[in-house]
Amino acid sequence: RGHDVTQYLLNSFGGAGGQHACLVADALGMTSVLIHPMSGLLSAYGIGKATVFASRQKAVLLPLDSSNLGELKSVAMTLSSAVLEEMTSQGISDDACAWQSILHIRYEGSDSTLPVTFAGFDVTVAKTEFEAAHKSQFGFIYDNRALVVETVEVTGTGATSRGKDETVQDAAPF
Repeated sequence: RGHDVTQYLLNSFGGAGGQHACLVADALGMTSVLIHPMSGLLSAYGIGKATVFASRQKAVLLPLDSSNLGELKSVAMTLSSAVLEEMTSQGISDDACAWQSILHIRYEGSDSTLPVTFAGFDVTVAKTEFEAAHKSQFGFIYDNRALVVETVEVTGTGATSRGKDETVQDAAPF
């Protein structure tokens, strides 16, 4: 892009960052490298602060209409069970999970799906949201083309930042 990086400071992080920073700096013609004393802990700290998340998907290839609502709900419930099993194995209880059901919808005859939240299992709302997303993404919508649900997805996100092997430390800071 035309930037001269030789006058920049290369910031190294991660467990092996310090081992490679000088070679990278030499290759780029840089003369300064910053290696923070705690740089090896940054990745571990980030993993420790990350939210626990699980997701499952299943291809269904069903028209988006009310006659398939029962089957879409059934698939979502089956996927929810698998997600809940994974979340509980990581120490997150059902009441500490935020759930989301998503339909990946496309127009019949196209290959581009768009994810639409399937809140309340309402087909009409899903169709409206798909059309808004399609218009935003592609600039148009079809008036008379059928919609196809290609995939049902369920995600669970832990509302706690602790996993099963972590405990809260109530000790005073001093």
